Amino acid sequence: MLAKTGDTTEQATADEIQKRISPTAIKKLLKDLRSRQDDIDNISGQMGQAVAKATEKVNLNRKMFGWIRQLDRMPPEKLAVNIDDFMHMLDISGLNERAASAQRLPIESQEAEED
Repeated sequence: MLAKTGDTTEQATADEIQKRISPTAIKKLLKDLRSRQDDIDNISGQMGQAVAKATEKVNLNRKMFGWIRQLDRMPPEKLAVNIDDFMHMLDISGLNERAASAQRLPIESQEAEED
């Protein structure tokens, strides 16, 4: 391959040649990723439906469940540190006292979950 530098044309070395993806390779990759995104969207929709059903049928608190899911994905060591830090921050921020001052309804736990 020839490389033009200033007024002269020289033979480019292998290190000087910029390699690029081929049109076939990029089209194949895009098609594959679109297919995988469709799978992700489908699974995500199913997960959302399961959470919506649990919210309706067994009184799931969506926001708290989201926090629990984040914690559930952590390795045990990171989970322990985050729980300790969270409890510490609740304590020092005054949020525990603030929550304790709120009037609340009694909590009834559902032992048998409905499918």
